[in-house]
Amino acid sequence: MQSNVIKLRAAIETLRTDTVEKPGDLDLGDLNIRAGGACRLAVPLQRCRSCTCLNLADNEVMDHGAVALARSLHKNIALTSLTLRATRMSDVGAEALAQMLRANSTLCSINLRDNEITDRGAGALMAALKVIDDIRHEVF
Repeated sequence: MQSNVIKLRAAIETLRTDTVEKPGDLDLGDLNIRAGGACRLAVPLQRCRSCTCLNLADNEVMDHGAVALARSLHKNIALTSLTLRATRMSDVGAEALAQMLRANSTLCSINLRDNEITDRGAGALMAALKVIDDIRHEVF
């Protein structure tokens, strides 16, 4: 557990200083990151230009963390891939991500598998994808 906290702090500092090593991947999967940790990541992620792929799979990001990430990604121009698989997110998080997809033209791939998203959240995501001109966006 202590090691995971250290990894999260290091990741936040890496995003803050915009020094993600090439190829630009930040793999934070299965580190027991909770919503608060995701919120702390979201702040520096907004301005980071060196992180192109962020993996938060198998953490407890939940809706609160997903909403914070979605808000930060409205203005992010570097991230092309986001993995939020199995993060205990529901429709609230999916709807926030749908709003972000309408504004973010850089993100091309978002993995939301194995979450608690119902038809309502899926519908919001599909509606957002319909208005996006760039067909490179994929949701799985």
